[in-house]
Amino acid sequence: MTAYTNYAEGYTPDTGSIASPDQSEWDITVDYHPEFLPLKGLWLRYRRVDIDQDGPGAIDITDNRIILNWEIPFL
Repeated sequence: MTAYTNYAEGYTPDTGSIASPDQSEWDITVDYHPEFLPLKGLWLRYRRVDIDQDGPGAIDITDNRIILNWEIPFL
């Protein structure tokens, strides 16, 4: 099992032609690779993102995803 996280912040002008919301984003990823032989090549990924915006036109977003991958050898 592996996990990692990222965090970023961005600031922009509140007025004018390039005005946009200030934003912070936090991402989390967790990968699980089972060692059970019949499940060889299978791995599960969980991803979450939290976006927090402040300012004109601001929205907040939370997204959760579960991804199932299975490596199948063709050759």
